[in-house]
Amino acid sequence: VLVDDSPADRKLCRILLDEKYGDRCELFEEGAGAPGLERCQAVRPDCILLDYKLPDMTGLEFLGRLNHSRGVEELAPAVVMLTGLGNEKIAVEAMRSGAHDYLVKDRITAESLFHSIEKATEKERLLQALKADYDALPQIADHRTRVYAAMIRALDRGVGQVMAALKARGLDDNTLVIFTSDNGGERFADTWPFTGRKTELLEGGLRVPMIASWPGHIPRGQTSDQVAISMDWLPTLLAAAGTTPDPASPPDGMNLLPVLTAGAAPTPRKLFWRYKANTQAAMRDGDFKYLKIRGNTFLFNVVDDPMERANLKGRRKDVYDRLVSEWNAWNGTMLPIAADSSTGYIKASEVADHIGAE
Repeated sequence: VLVDDSPADRKLCRILLDEKYGDRCELFEEGAGAPGLERCQAVRPDCILLDYKLPDMTGLEFLGRLNHSRGVEELAPAVVMLTGLGNEKIAVEAMRSGAHDYLVKDRITAESLFHSIEKATEKERLLQALKADYDALPQIADHRTRVYAAMIRALDRGVGQVMAALKARGLDDNTLVIFTSDNGGERFADTWPFTGRKTELLEGGLRVPMIASWPGHIPRGQTSDQVAISMDWLPTLLAAAGTTPDPASPPDGMNLLPVLTAGAAPTPRKLFWRYKANTQAAMRDGDFKYLKIRGNTFLFNVVDDPMERANLKGRRKDVYDRLVSEWNAWNGTMLPIAADSSTGYIKASEVADHIGAE
């Protein structure tokens, strides 16, 4: 489906697509957002070429309505945003909102158009669970939970394919494989015993899986209480490769190799976070954690109280004051948070237990 206000742009894309795909491509054209949405809902296209500025809505609004209207069993279409020269910032924002690629309209060529479409559709295929994954889980009644479980099944299969490829090439014994995540659980994740989730500095938004495999170097089946963060992987991987970071640019993380390969005792450390949405701040020092959400501040012992329910800032004022002071000192070394930056978060109007989150 091509949704574009300009007849000239639609004509160009139609000619190029016909030359490339011929009868294999069924192209539908619309000049405005509302009929474009109706068309997408009716034909369920593989790919949408979407103008960033339509007469009745913006491309970003189109993406938002498309995502909200799509049924949970439907595969998402790939989306290529068509933007004007000098409006690349809008296109980048669109990619954060669900687009897979973008093209500058004044510079569309046959090569760039085909490459963008195929790149976007391939990216979407990699993100989707197969219908076979969904069908293999009839015991899950709720559609959304079943789709999420199907995605986990697809992820598991993908990890297996990576490991099988390494083994087939004789590289499995000499490859360090890491399985982790860049944020805490989403809406379908079970983050018990923690509260919070992605976009929040509660433990449920910070804790992630961290599994490492390196046969002959990392013993199988061991666990560690070492507090770690994703920034630790840079010095760890450099150490595994037999080198060290450039002293002129020291990393923020620490080398985890002694913990992974030799079972070294945990190293005490301090970790800091900040997140623009809801003015969040956090610091971890040993078992204690300072947390700020909007105007509310807390001190938790996250080892004894992983749900972060018992606020200790009054009873352990000495610890609370020290962590606040250290967080402020650390924050003073950071660049200011850009006023025009955008960070996602969960609003009180969206989730009932987020009272006060605006």
